[in-house]
Amino acid sequence: MKISLLFAVFFSFTFTLAQSVFYRYENRIITLESDTTTIVIFHNEKMQIGGGKSLIIRNLSTKPFTLYLRNLSPNSFLLKLKNGSLFNTLISELNSLKNTFPDLQFLIAFKYKGEQVYPTNQIVLALKPNSTIIQVEQLFGSKFNKTSYQELLGTYLIDIKEVSELFALTEAIYGSGLVEWVEPNLISGSPCNPLYPLQYYLNNTGQGGGRPNIDINAPEAWDLINTCASTNQKVRVAVLDDGIEPHEDLSCLLLNGLDVRNRDNPGRPTTFFDFHGQACAGIIGANNDTIGIIGIATNLEILSVRMISEGLAYSNVEIANSIVWSWHIGKADILSCSWKLDTPSNLITNSIQNALTMGRNGKGCVVVFASGNSFGNVLYPGNLPGVITVGAIDKNGNLHDYSSRGPEIDLVAPSGGIIGDIVTLGRNNQYIFNFNGTSAACPQVAGVAALLLQVNPNLTEAQVRTILQETAQDLGEPGFDNNYGYGLVDAYAAVLRAISSNAQIVGPSVFCQTATFTLTNAPTCMSVTWSVGPNLSIVSSNTNTLVVSTNVSSNTSSFIQAQVGGTTITYNVLLTPSAAAQIQNIIGPTQVWRGQIVNYRINPVPGATGYRWWVVPVDPATSQPIVPYNCTGYFCWGYAPGHNGTGLSCSFRVGETDGQIYVEALGTNPCNSGIGTIRAVYQATGCPPNGEKCYNLRISNPYPNPTGNVLQVKIEHSENDEEVLAMFAQTPYEIRLYNAQGEQKIRLENVQGIETQFMVSHLPQGLYYLKVLHPEFGILEKMIVKE
Repeated sequence: MKISLLFAVFFSFTFTLAQSVFYRYENRIITLESDTTTIVIFHNEKMQIGGGKSLIIRNLSTKPFTLYLRNLSPNSFLLKLKNGSLFNTLISELNSLKNTFPDLQFLIAFKYKGEQVYPTNQIVLALKPNSTIIQVEQLFGSKFNKTSYQELLGTYLIDIKEVSELFALTEAIYGSGLVEWVEPNLISGSPCNPLYPLQYYLNNTGQGGGRPNIDINAPEAWDLINTCASTNQKVRVAVLDDGIEPHEDLSCLLLNGLDVRNRDNPGRPTTFFDFHGQACAGIIGANNDTIGIIGIATNLEILSVRMISEGLAYSNVEIANSIVWSWHIGKADILSCSWKLDTPSNLITNSIQNALTMGRNGKGCVVVFASGNSFGNVLYPGNLPGVITVGAIDKNGNLHDYSSRGPEIDLVAPSGGIIGDIVTLGRNNQYIFNFNGTSAACPQVAGVAALLLQVNPNLTEAQVRTILQETAQDLGEPGFDNNYGYGLVDAYAAVLRAISSNAQIVGPSVFCQTATFTLTNAPTCMSVTWSVGPNLSIVSSNTNTLVVSTNVSSNTSSFIQAQVGGTTITYNVLLTPSAAAQIQNIIGPTQVWRGQIVNYRINPVPGATGYRWWVVPVDPATSQPIVPYNCTGYFCWGYAPGHNGTGLSCSFRVGETDGQIYVEALGTNPCNSGIGTIRAVYQATGCPPNGEKCYNLRISNPYPNPTGNVLQVKIEHSENDEEVLAMFAQTPYEIRLYNAQGEQKIRLENVQGIETQFMVSHLPQGLYYLKVLHPEFGILEKMIVKE
């Protein structure tokens, strides 16, 4: 009777996503509070093979929710909202997607004592001595997918069919009286480093009295890298300070560096007072393991460059040498500098500028400086252009009084007050809990910069700096201000931008009716939202492709945009009408002479994006141009030297043969390659009246014509002037043979003499045009028939 009653309660249970849940631990109730920012998506093997994860993300239209993904288990992943107000919208969309993905299941994540807890689709139980798993399966087996015995643990692990019944089914099994205990198989969302909860600057939940979310969003960035980055390259960070020694939380990270005063010292601290560099290094990159703290960068090497001793900097020459060694010899990608100097130095400024421009094989090192703790203006070298200068805020988002400020400030990061509260590495495998100042803020930005280069090593120094500035969380006055700069550094938003910044839109830059655009190099884990500019309509779209249409009456500028993760990609286009106004007139001389250089022009045509010209001789027998109208490309028959016929004008030198010249101009756009055509025919007669020299040369009738396998060419003078022919023969010239479509088939260079011959046996039958180009005597032409 007891079991039947529990069954009734269980099967009438409806799980509400926003409610709290519980399970039993010993004799206590463990209550889990709902986390309305995180959804766990479950997918079976069939969905996984079919790319279900990517398809689910792409089919979500709730794009304003800045989500990041994280693989939770082999059959589940997280969707995390940055804005909890969109929770109900996302749940509604996921429910709708069940029509497309029948096997899709999801469940909200939970929190226990402020820490995240993620459900699975599994229940684990221990039987009472006189109970069997068969008894459990008889009661609840219809809810199970698989039951397996964990021999080492002496427990049973059960995969259930409906994850929404996880906690209700757990309680029902407990109520059966067959088990010693039963609980959902949960996943802890917190790192296992014991001091991590004290690192509020990474993830501020309000611990220690701070305002929640005044942090650099480090866990979100790590999850994004783990699930979305196609590249995770090791980055080398040089910490220019008072030295770094080996530490249990820096294992495998610390490289031998430099102490410019003692070349035998690989950058280790040498006095009791040298702790500063050790603390900075821990913030940048302490190992994510089972001890101590977590550093910001997750795949790096740390280079210790000692240039401070007992709080006093080395000389300017030694500091400059340390800077140059860091990037030139040490091959550092990033220079982290939590120090200031009292006086400026040309030598040090030049050394820093060289690092910014010449480091990383010309991409430039990222150089990060603390703004200083002067209660006043930003201190040198933090006030140099190109460096990233970092101020300090408290755990509530307020600028510390000591933090130096001014127009040189780029970013801020959390740090302690006079009594510090930043937890980081100390000497002798110890930890310190009171690091503070802009010294603690600077390495946070250096660590975030390292994350950017991990996922996108092709970024230049300027691109890293711009991404950090543009993705910062705005504090103080809207936009940039002299206190907070661009705002609180945001590791998640910056990494998102770095991953997505390689995406590109590919498509035509000019079109008139419809066009297709594709998105390349876009991370598959990120949602894509297409949008278009004025006079464009979207015909269809998916993640990688966009089809648009337009109908304009004149040339109009517009654009295509793709929102990919944290990056907006813009592709500018020119829209043209499908037809254009007719060319009204070709302006130029009506009579020309042999050897004369002439120019013809037209006025711009609405709707045309380019212009093409043809200048060809007219066949005297037919009064038609020799070259057919369907020839493709730019073709200026017989008048190549000095021509300029790709725009609104065409200039050429008239040949040495009397006859008519045919001139044609066409306005073009992608929809029409010959719009608005007008033709003009001009007469070429005799020599110029102004006394310019012409030579009366011509190509004699080629022999044979029609020709067969060999074509013989001879130059002759109308009056058999041997002197002119001798002059012609002395200078090398070209012979070209074109087919009727204007395609060049034969080209002979450095021809000398007045007679030559060449093979044409490989050419098909048809009409050909022979052209002789002489640097002094101009151009001669002749029509040839090939049998």
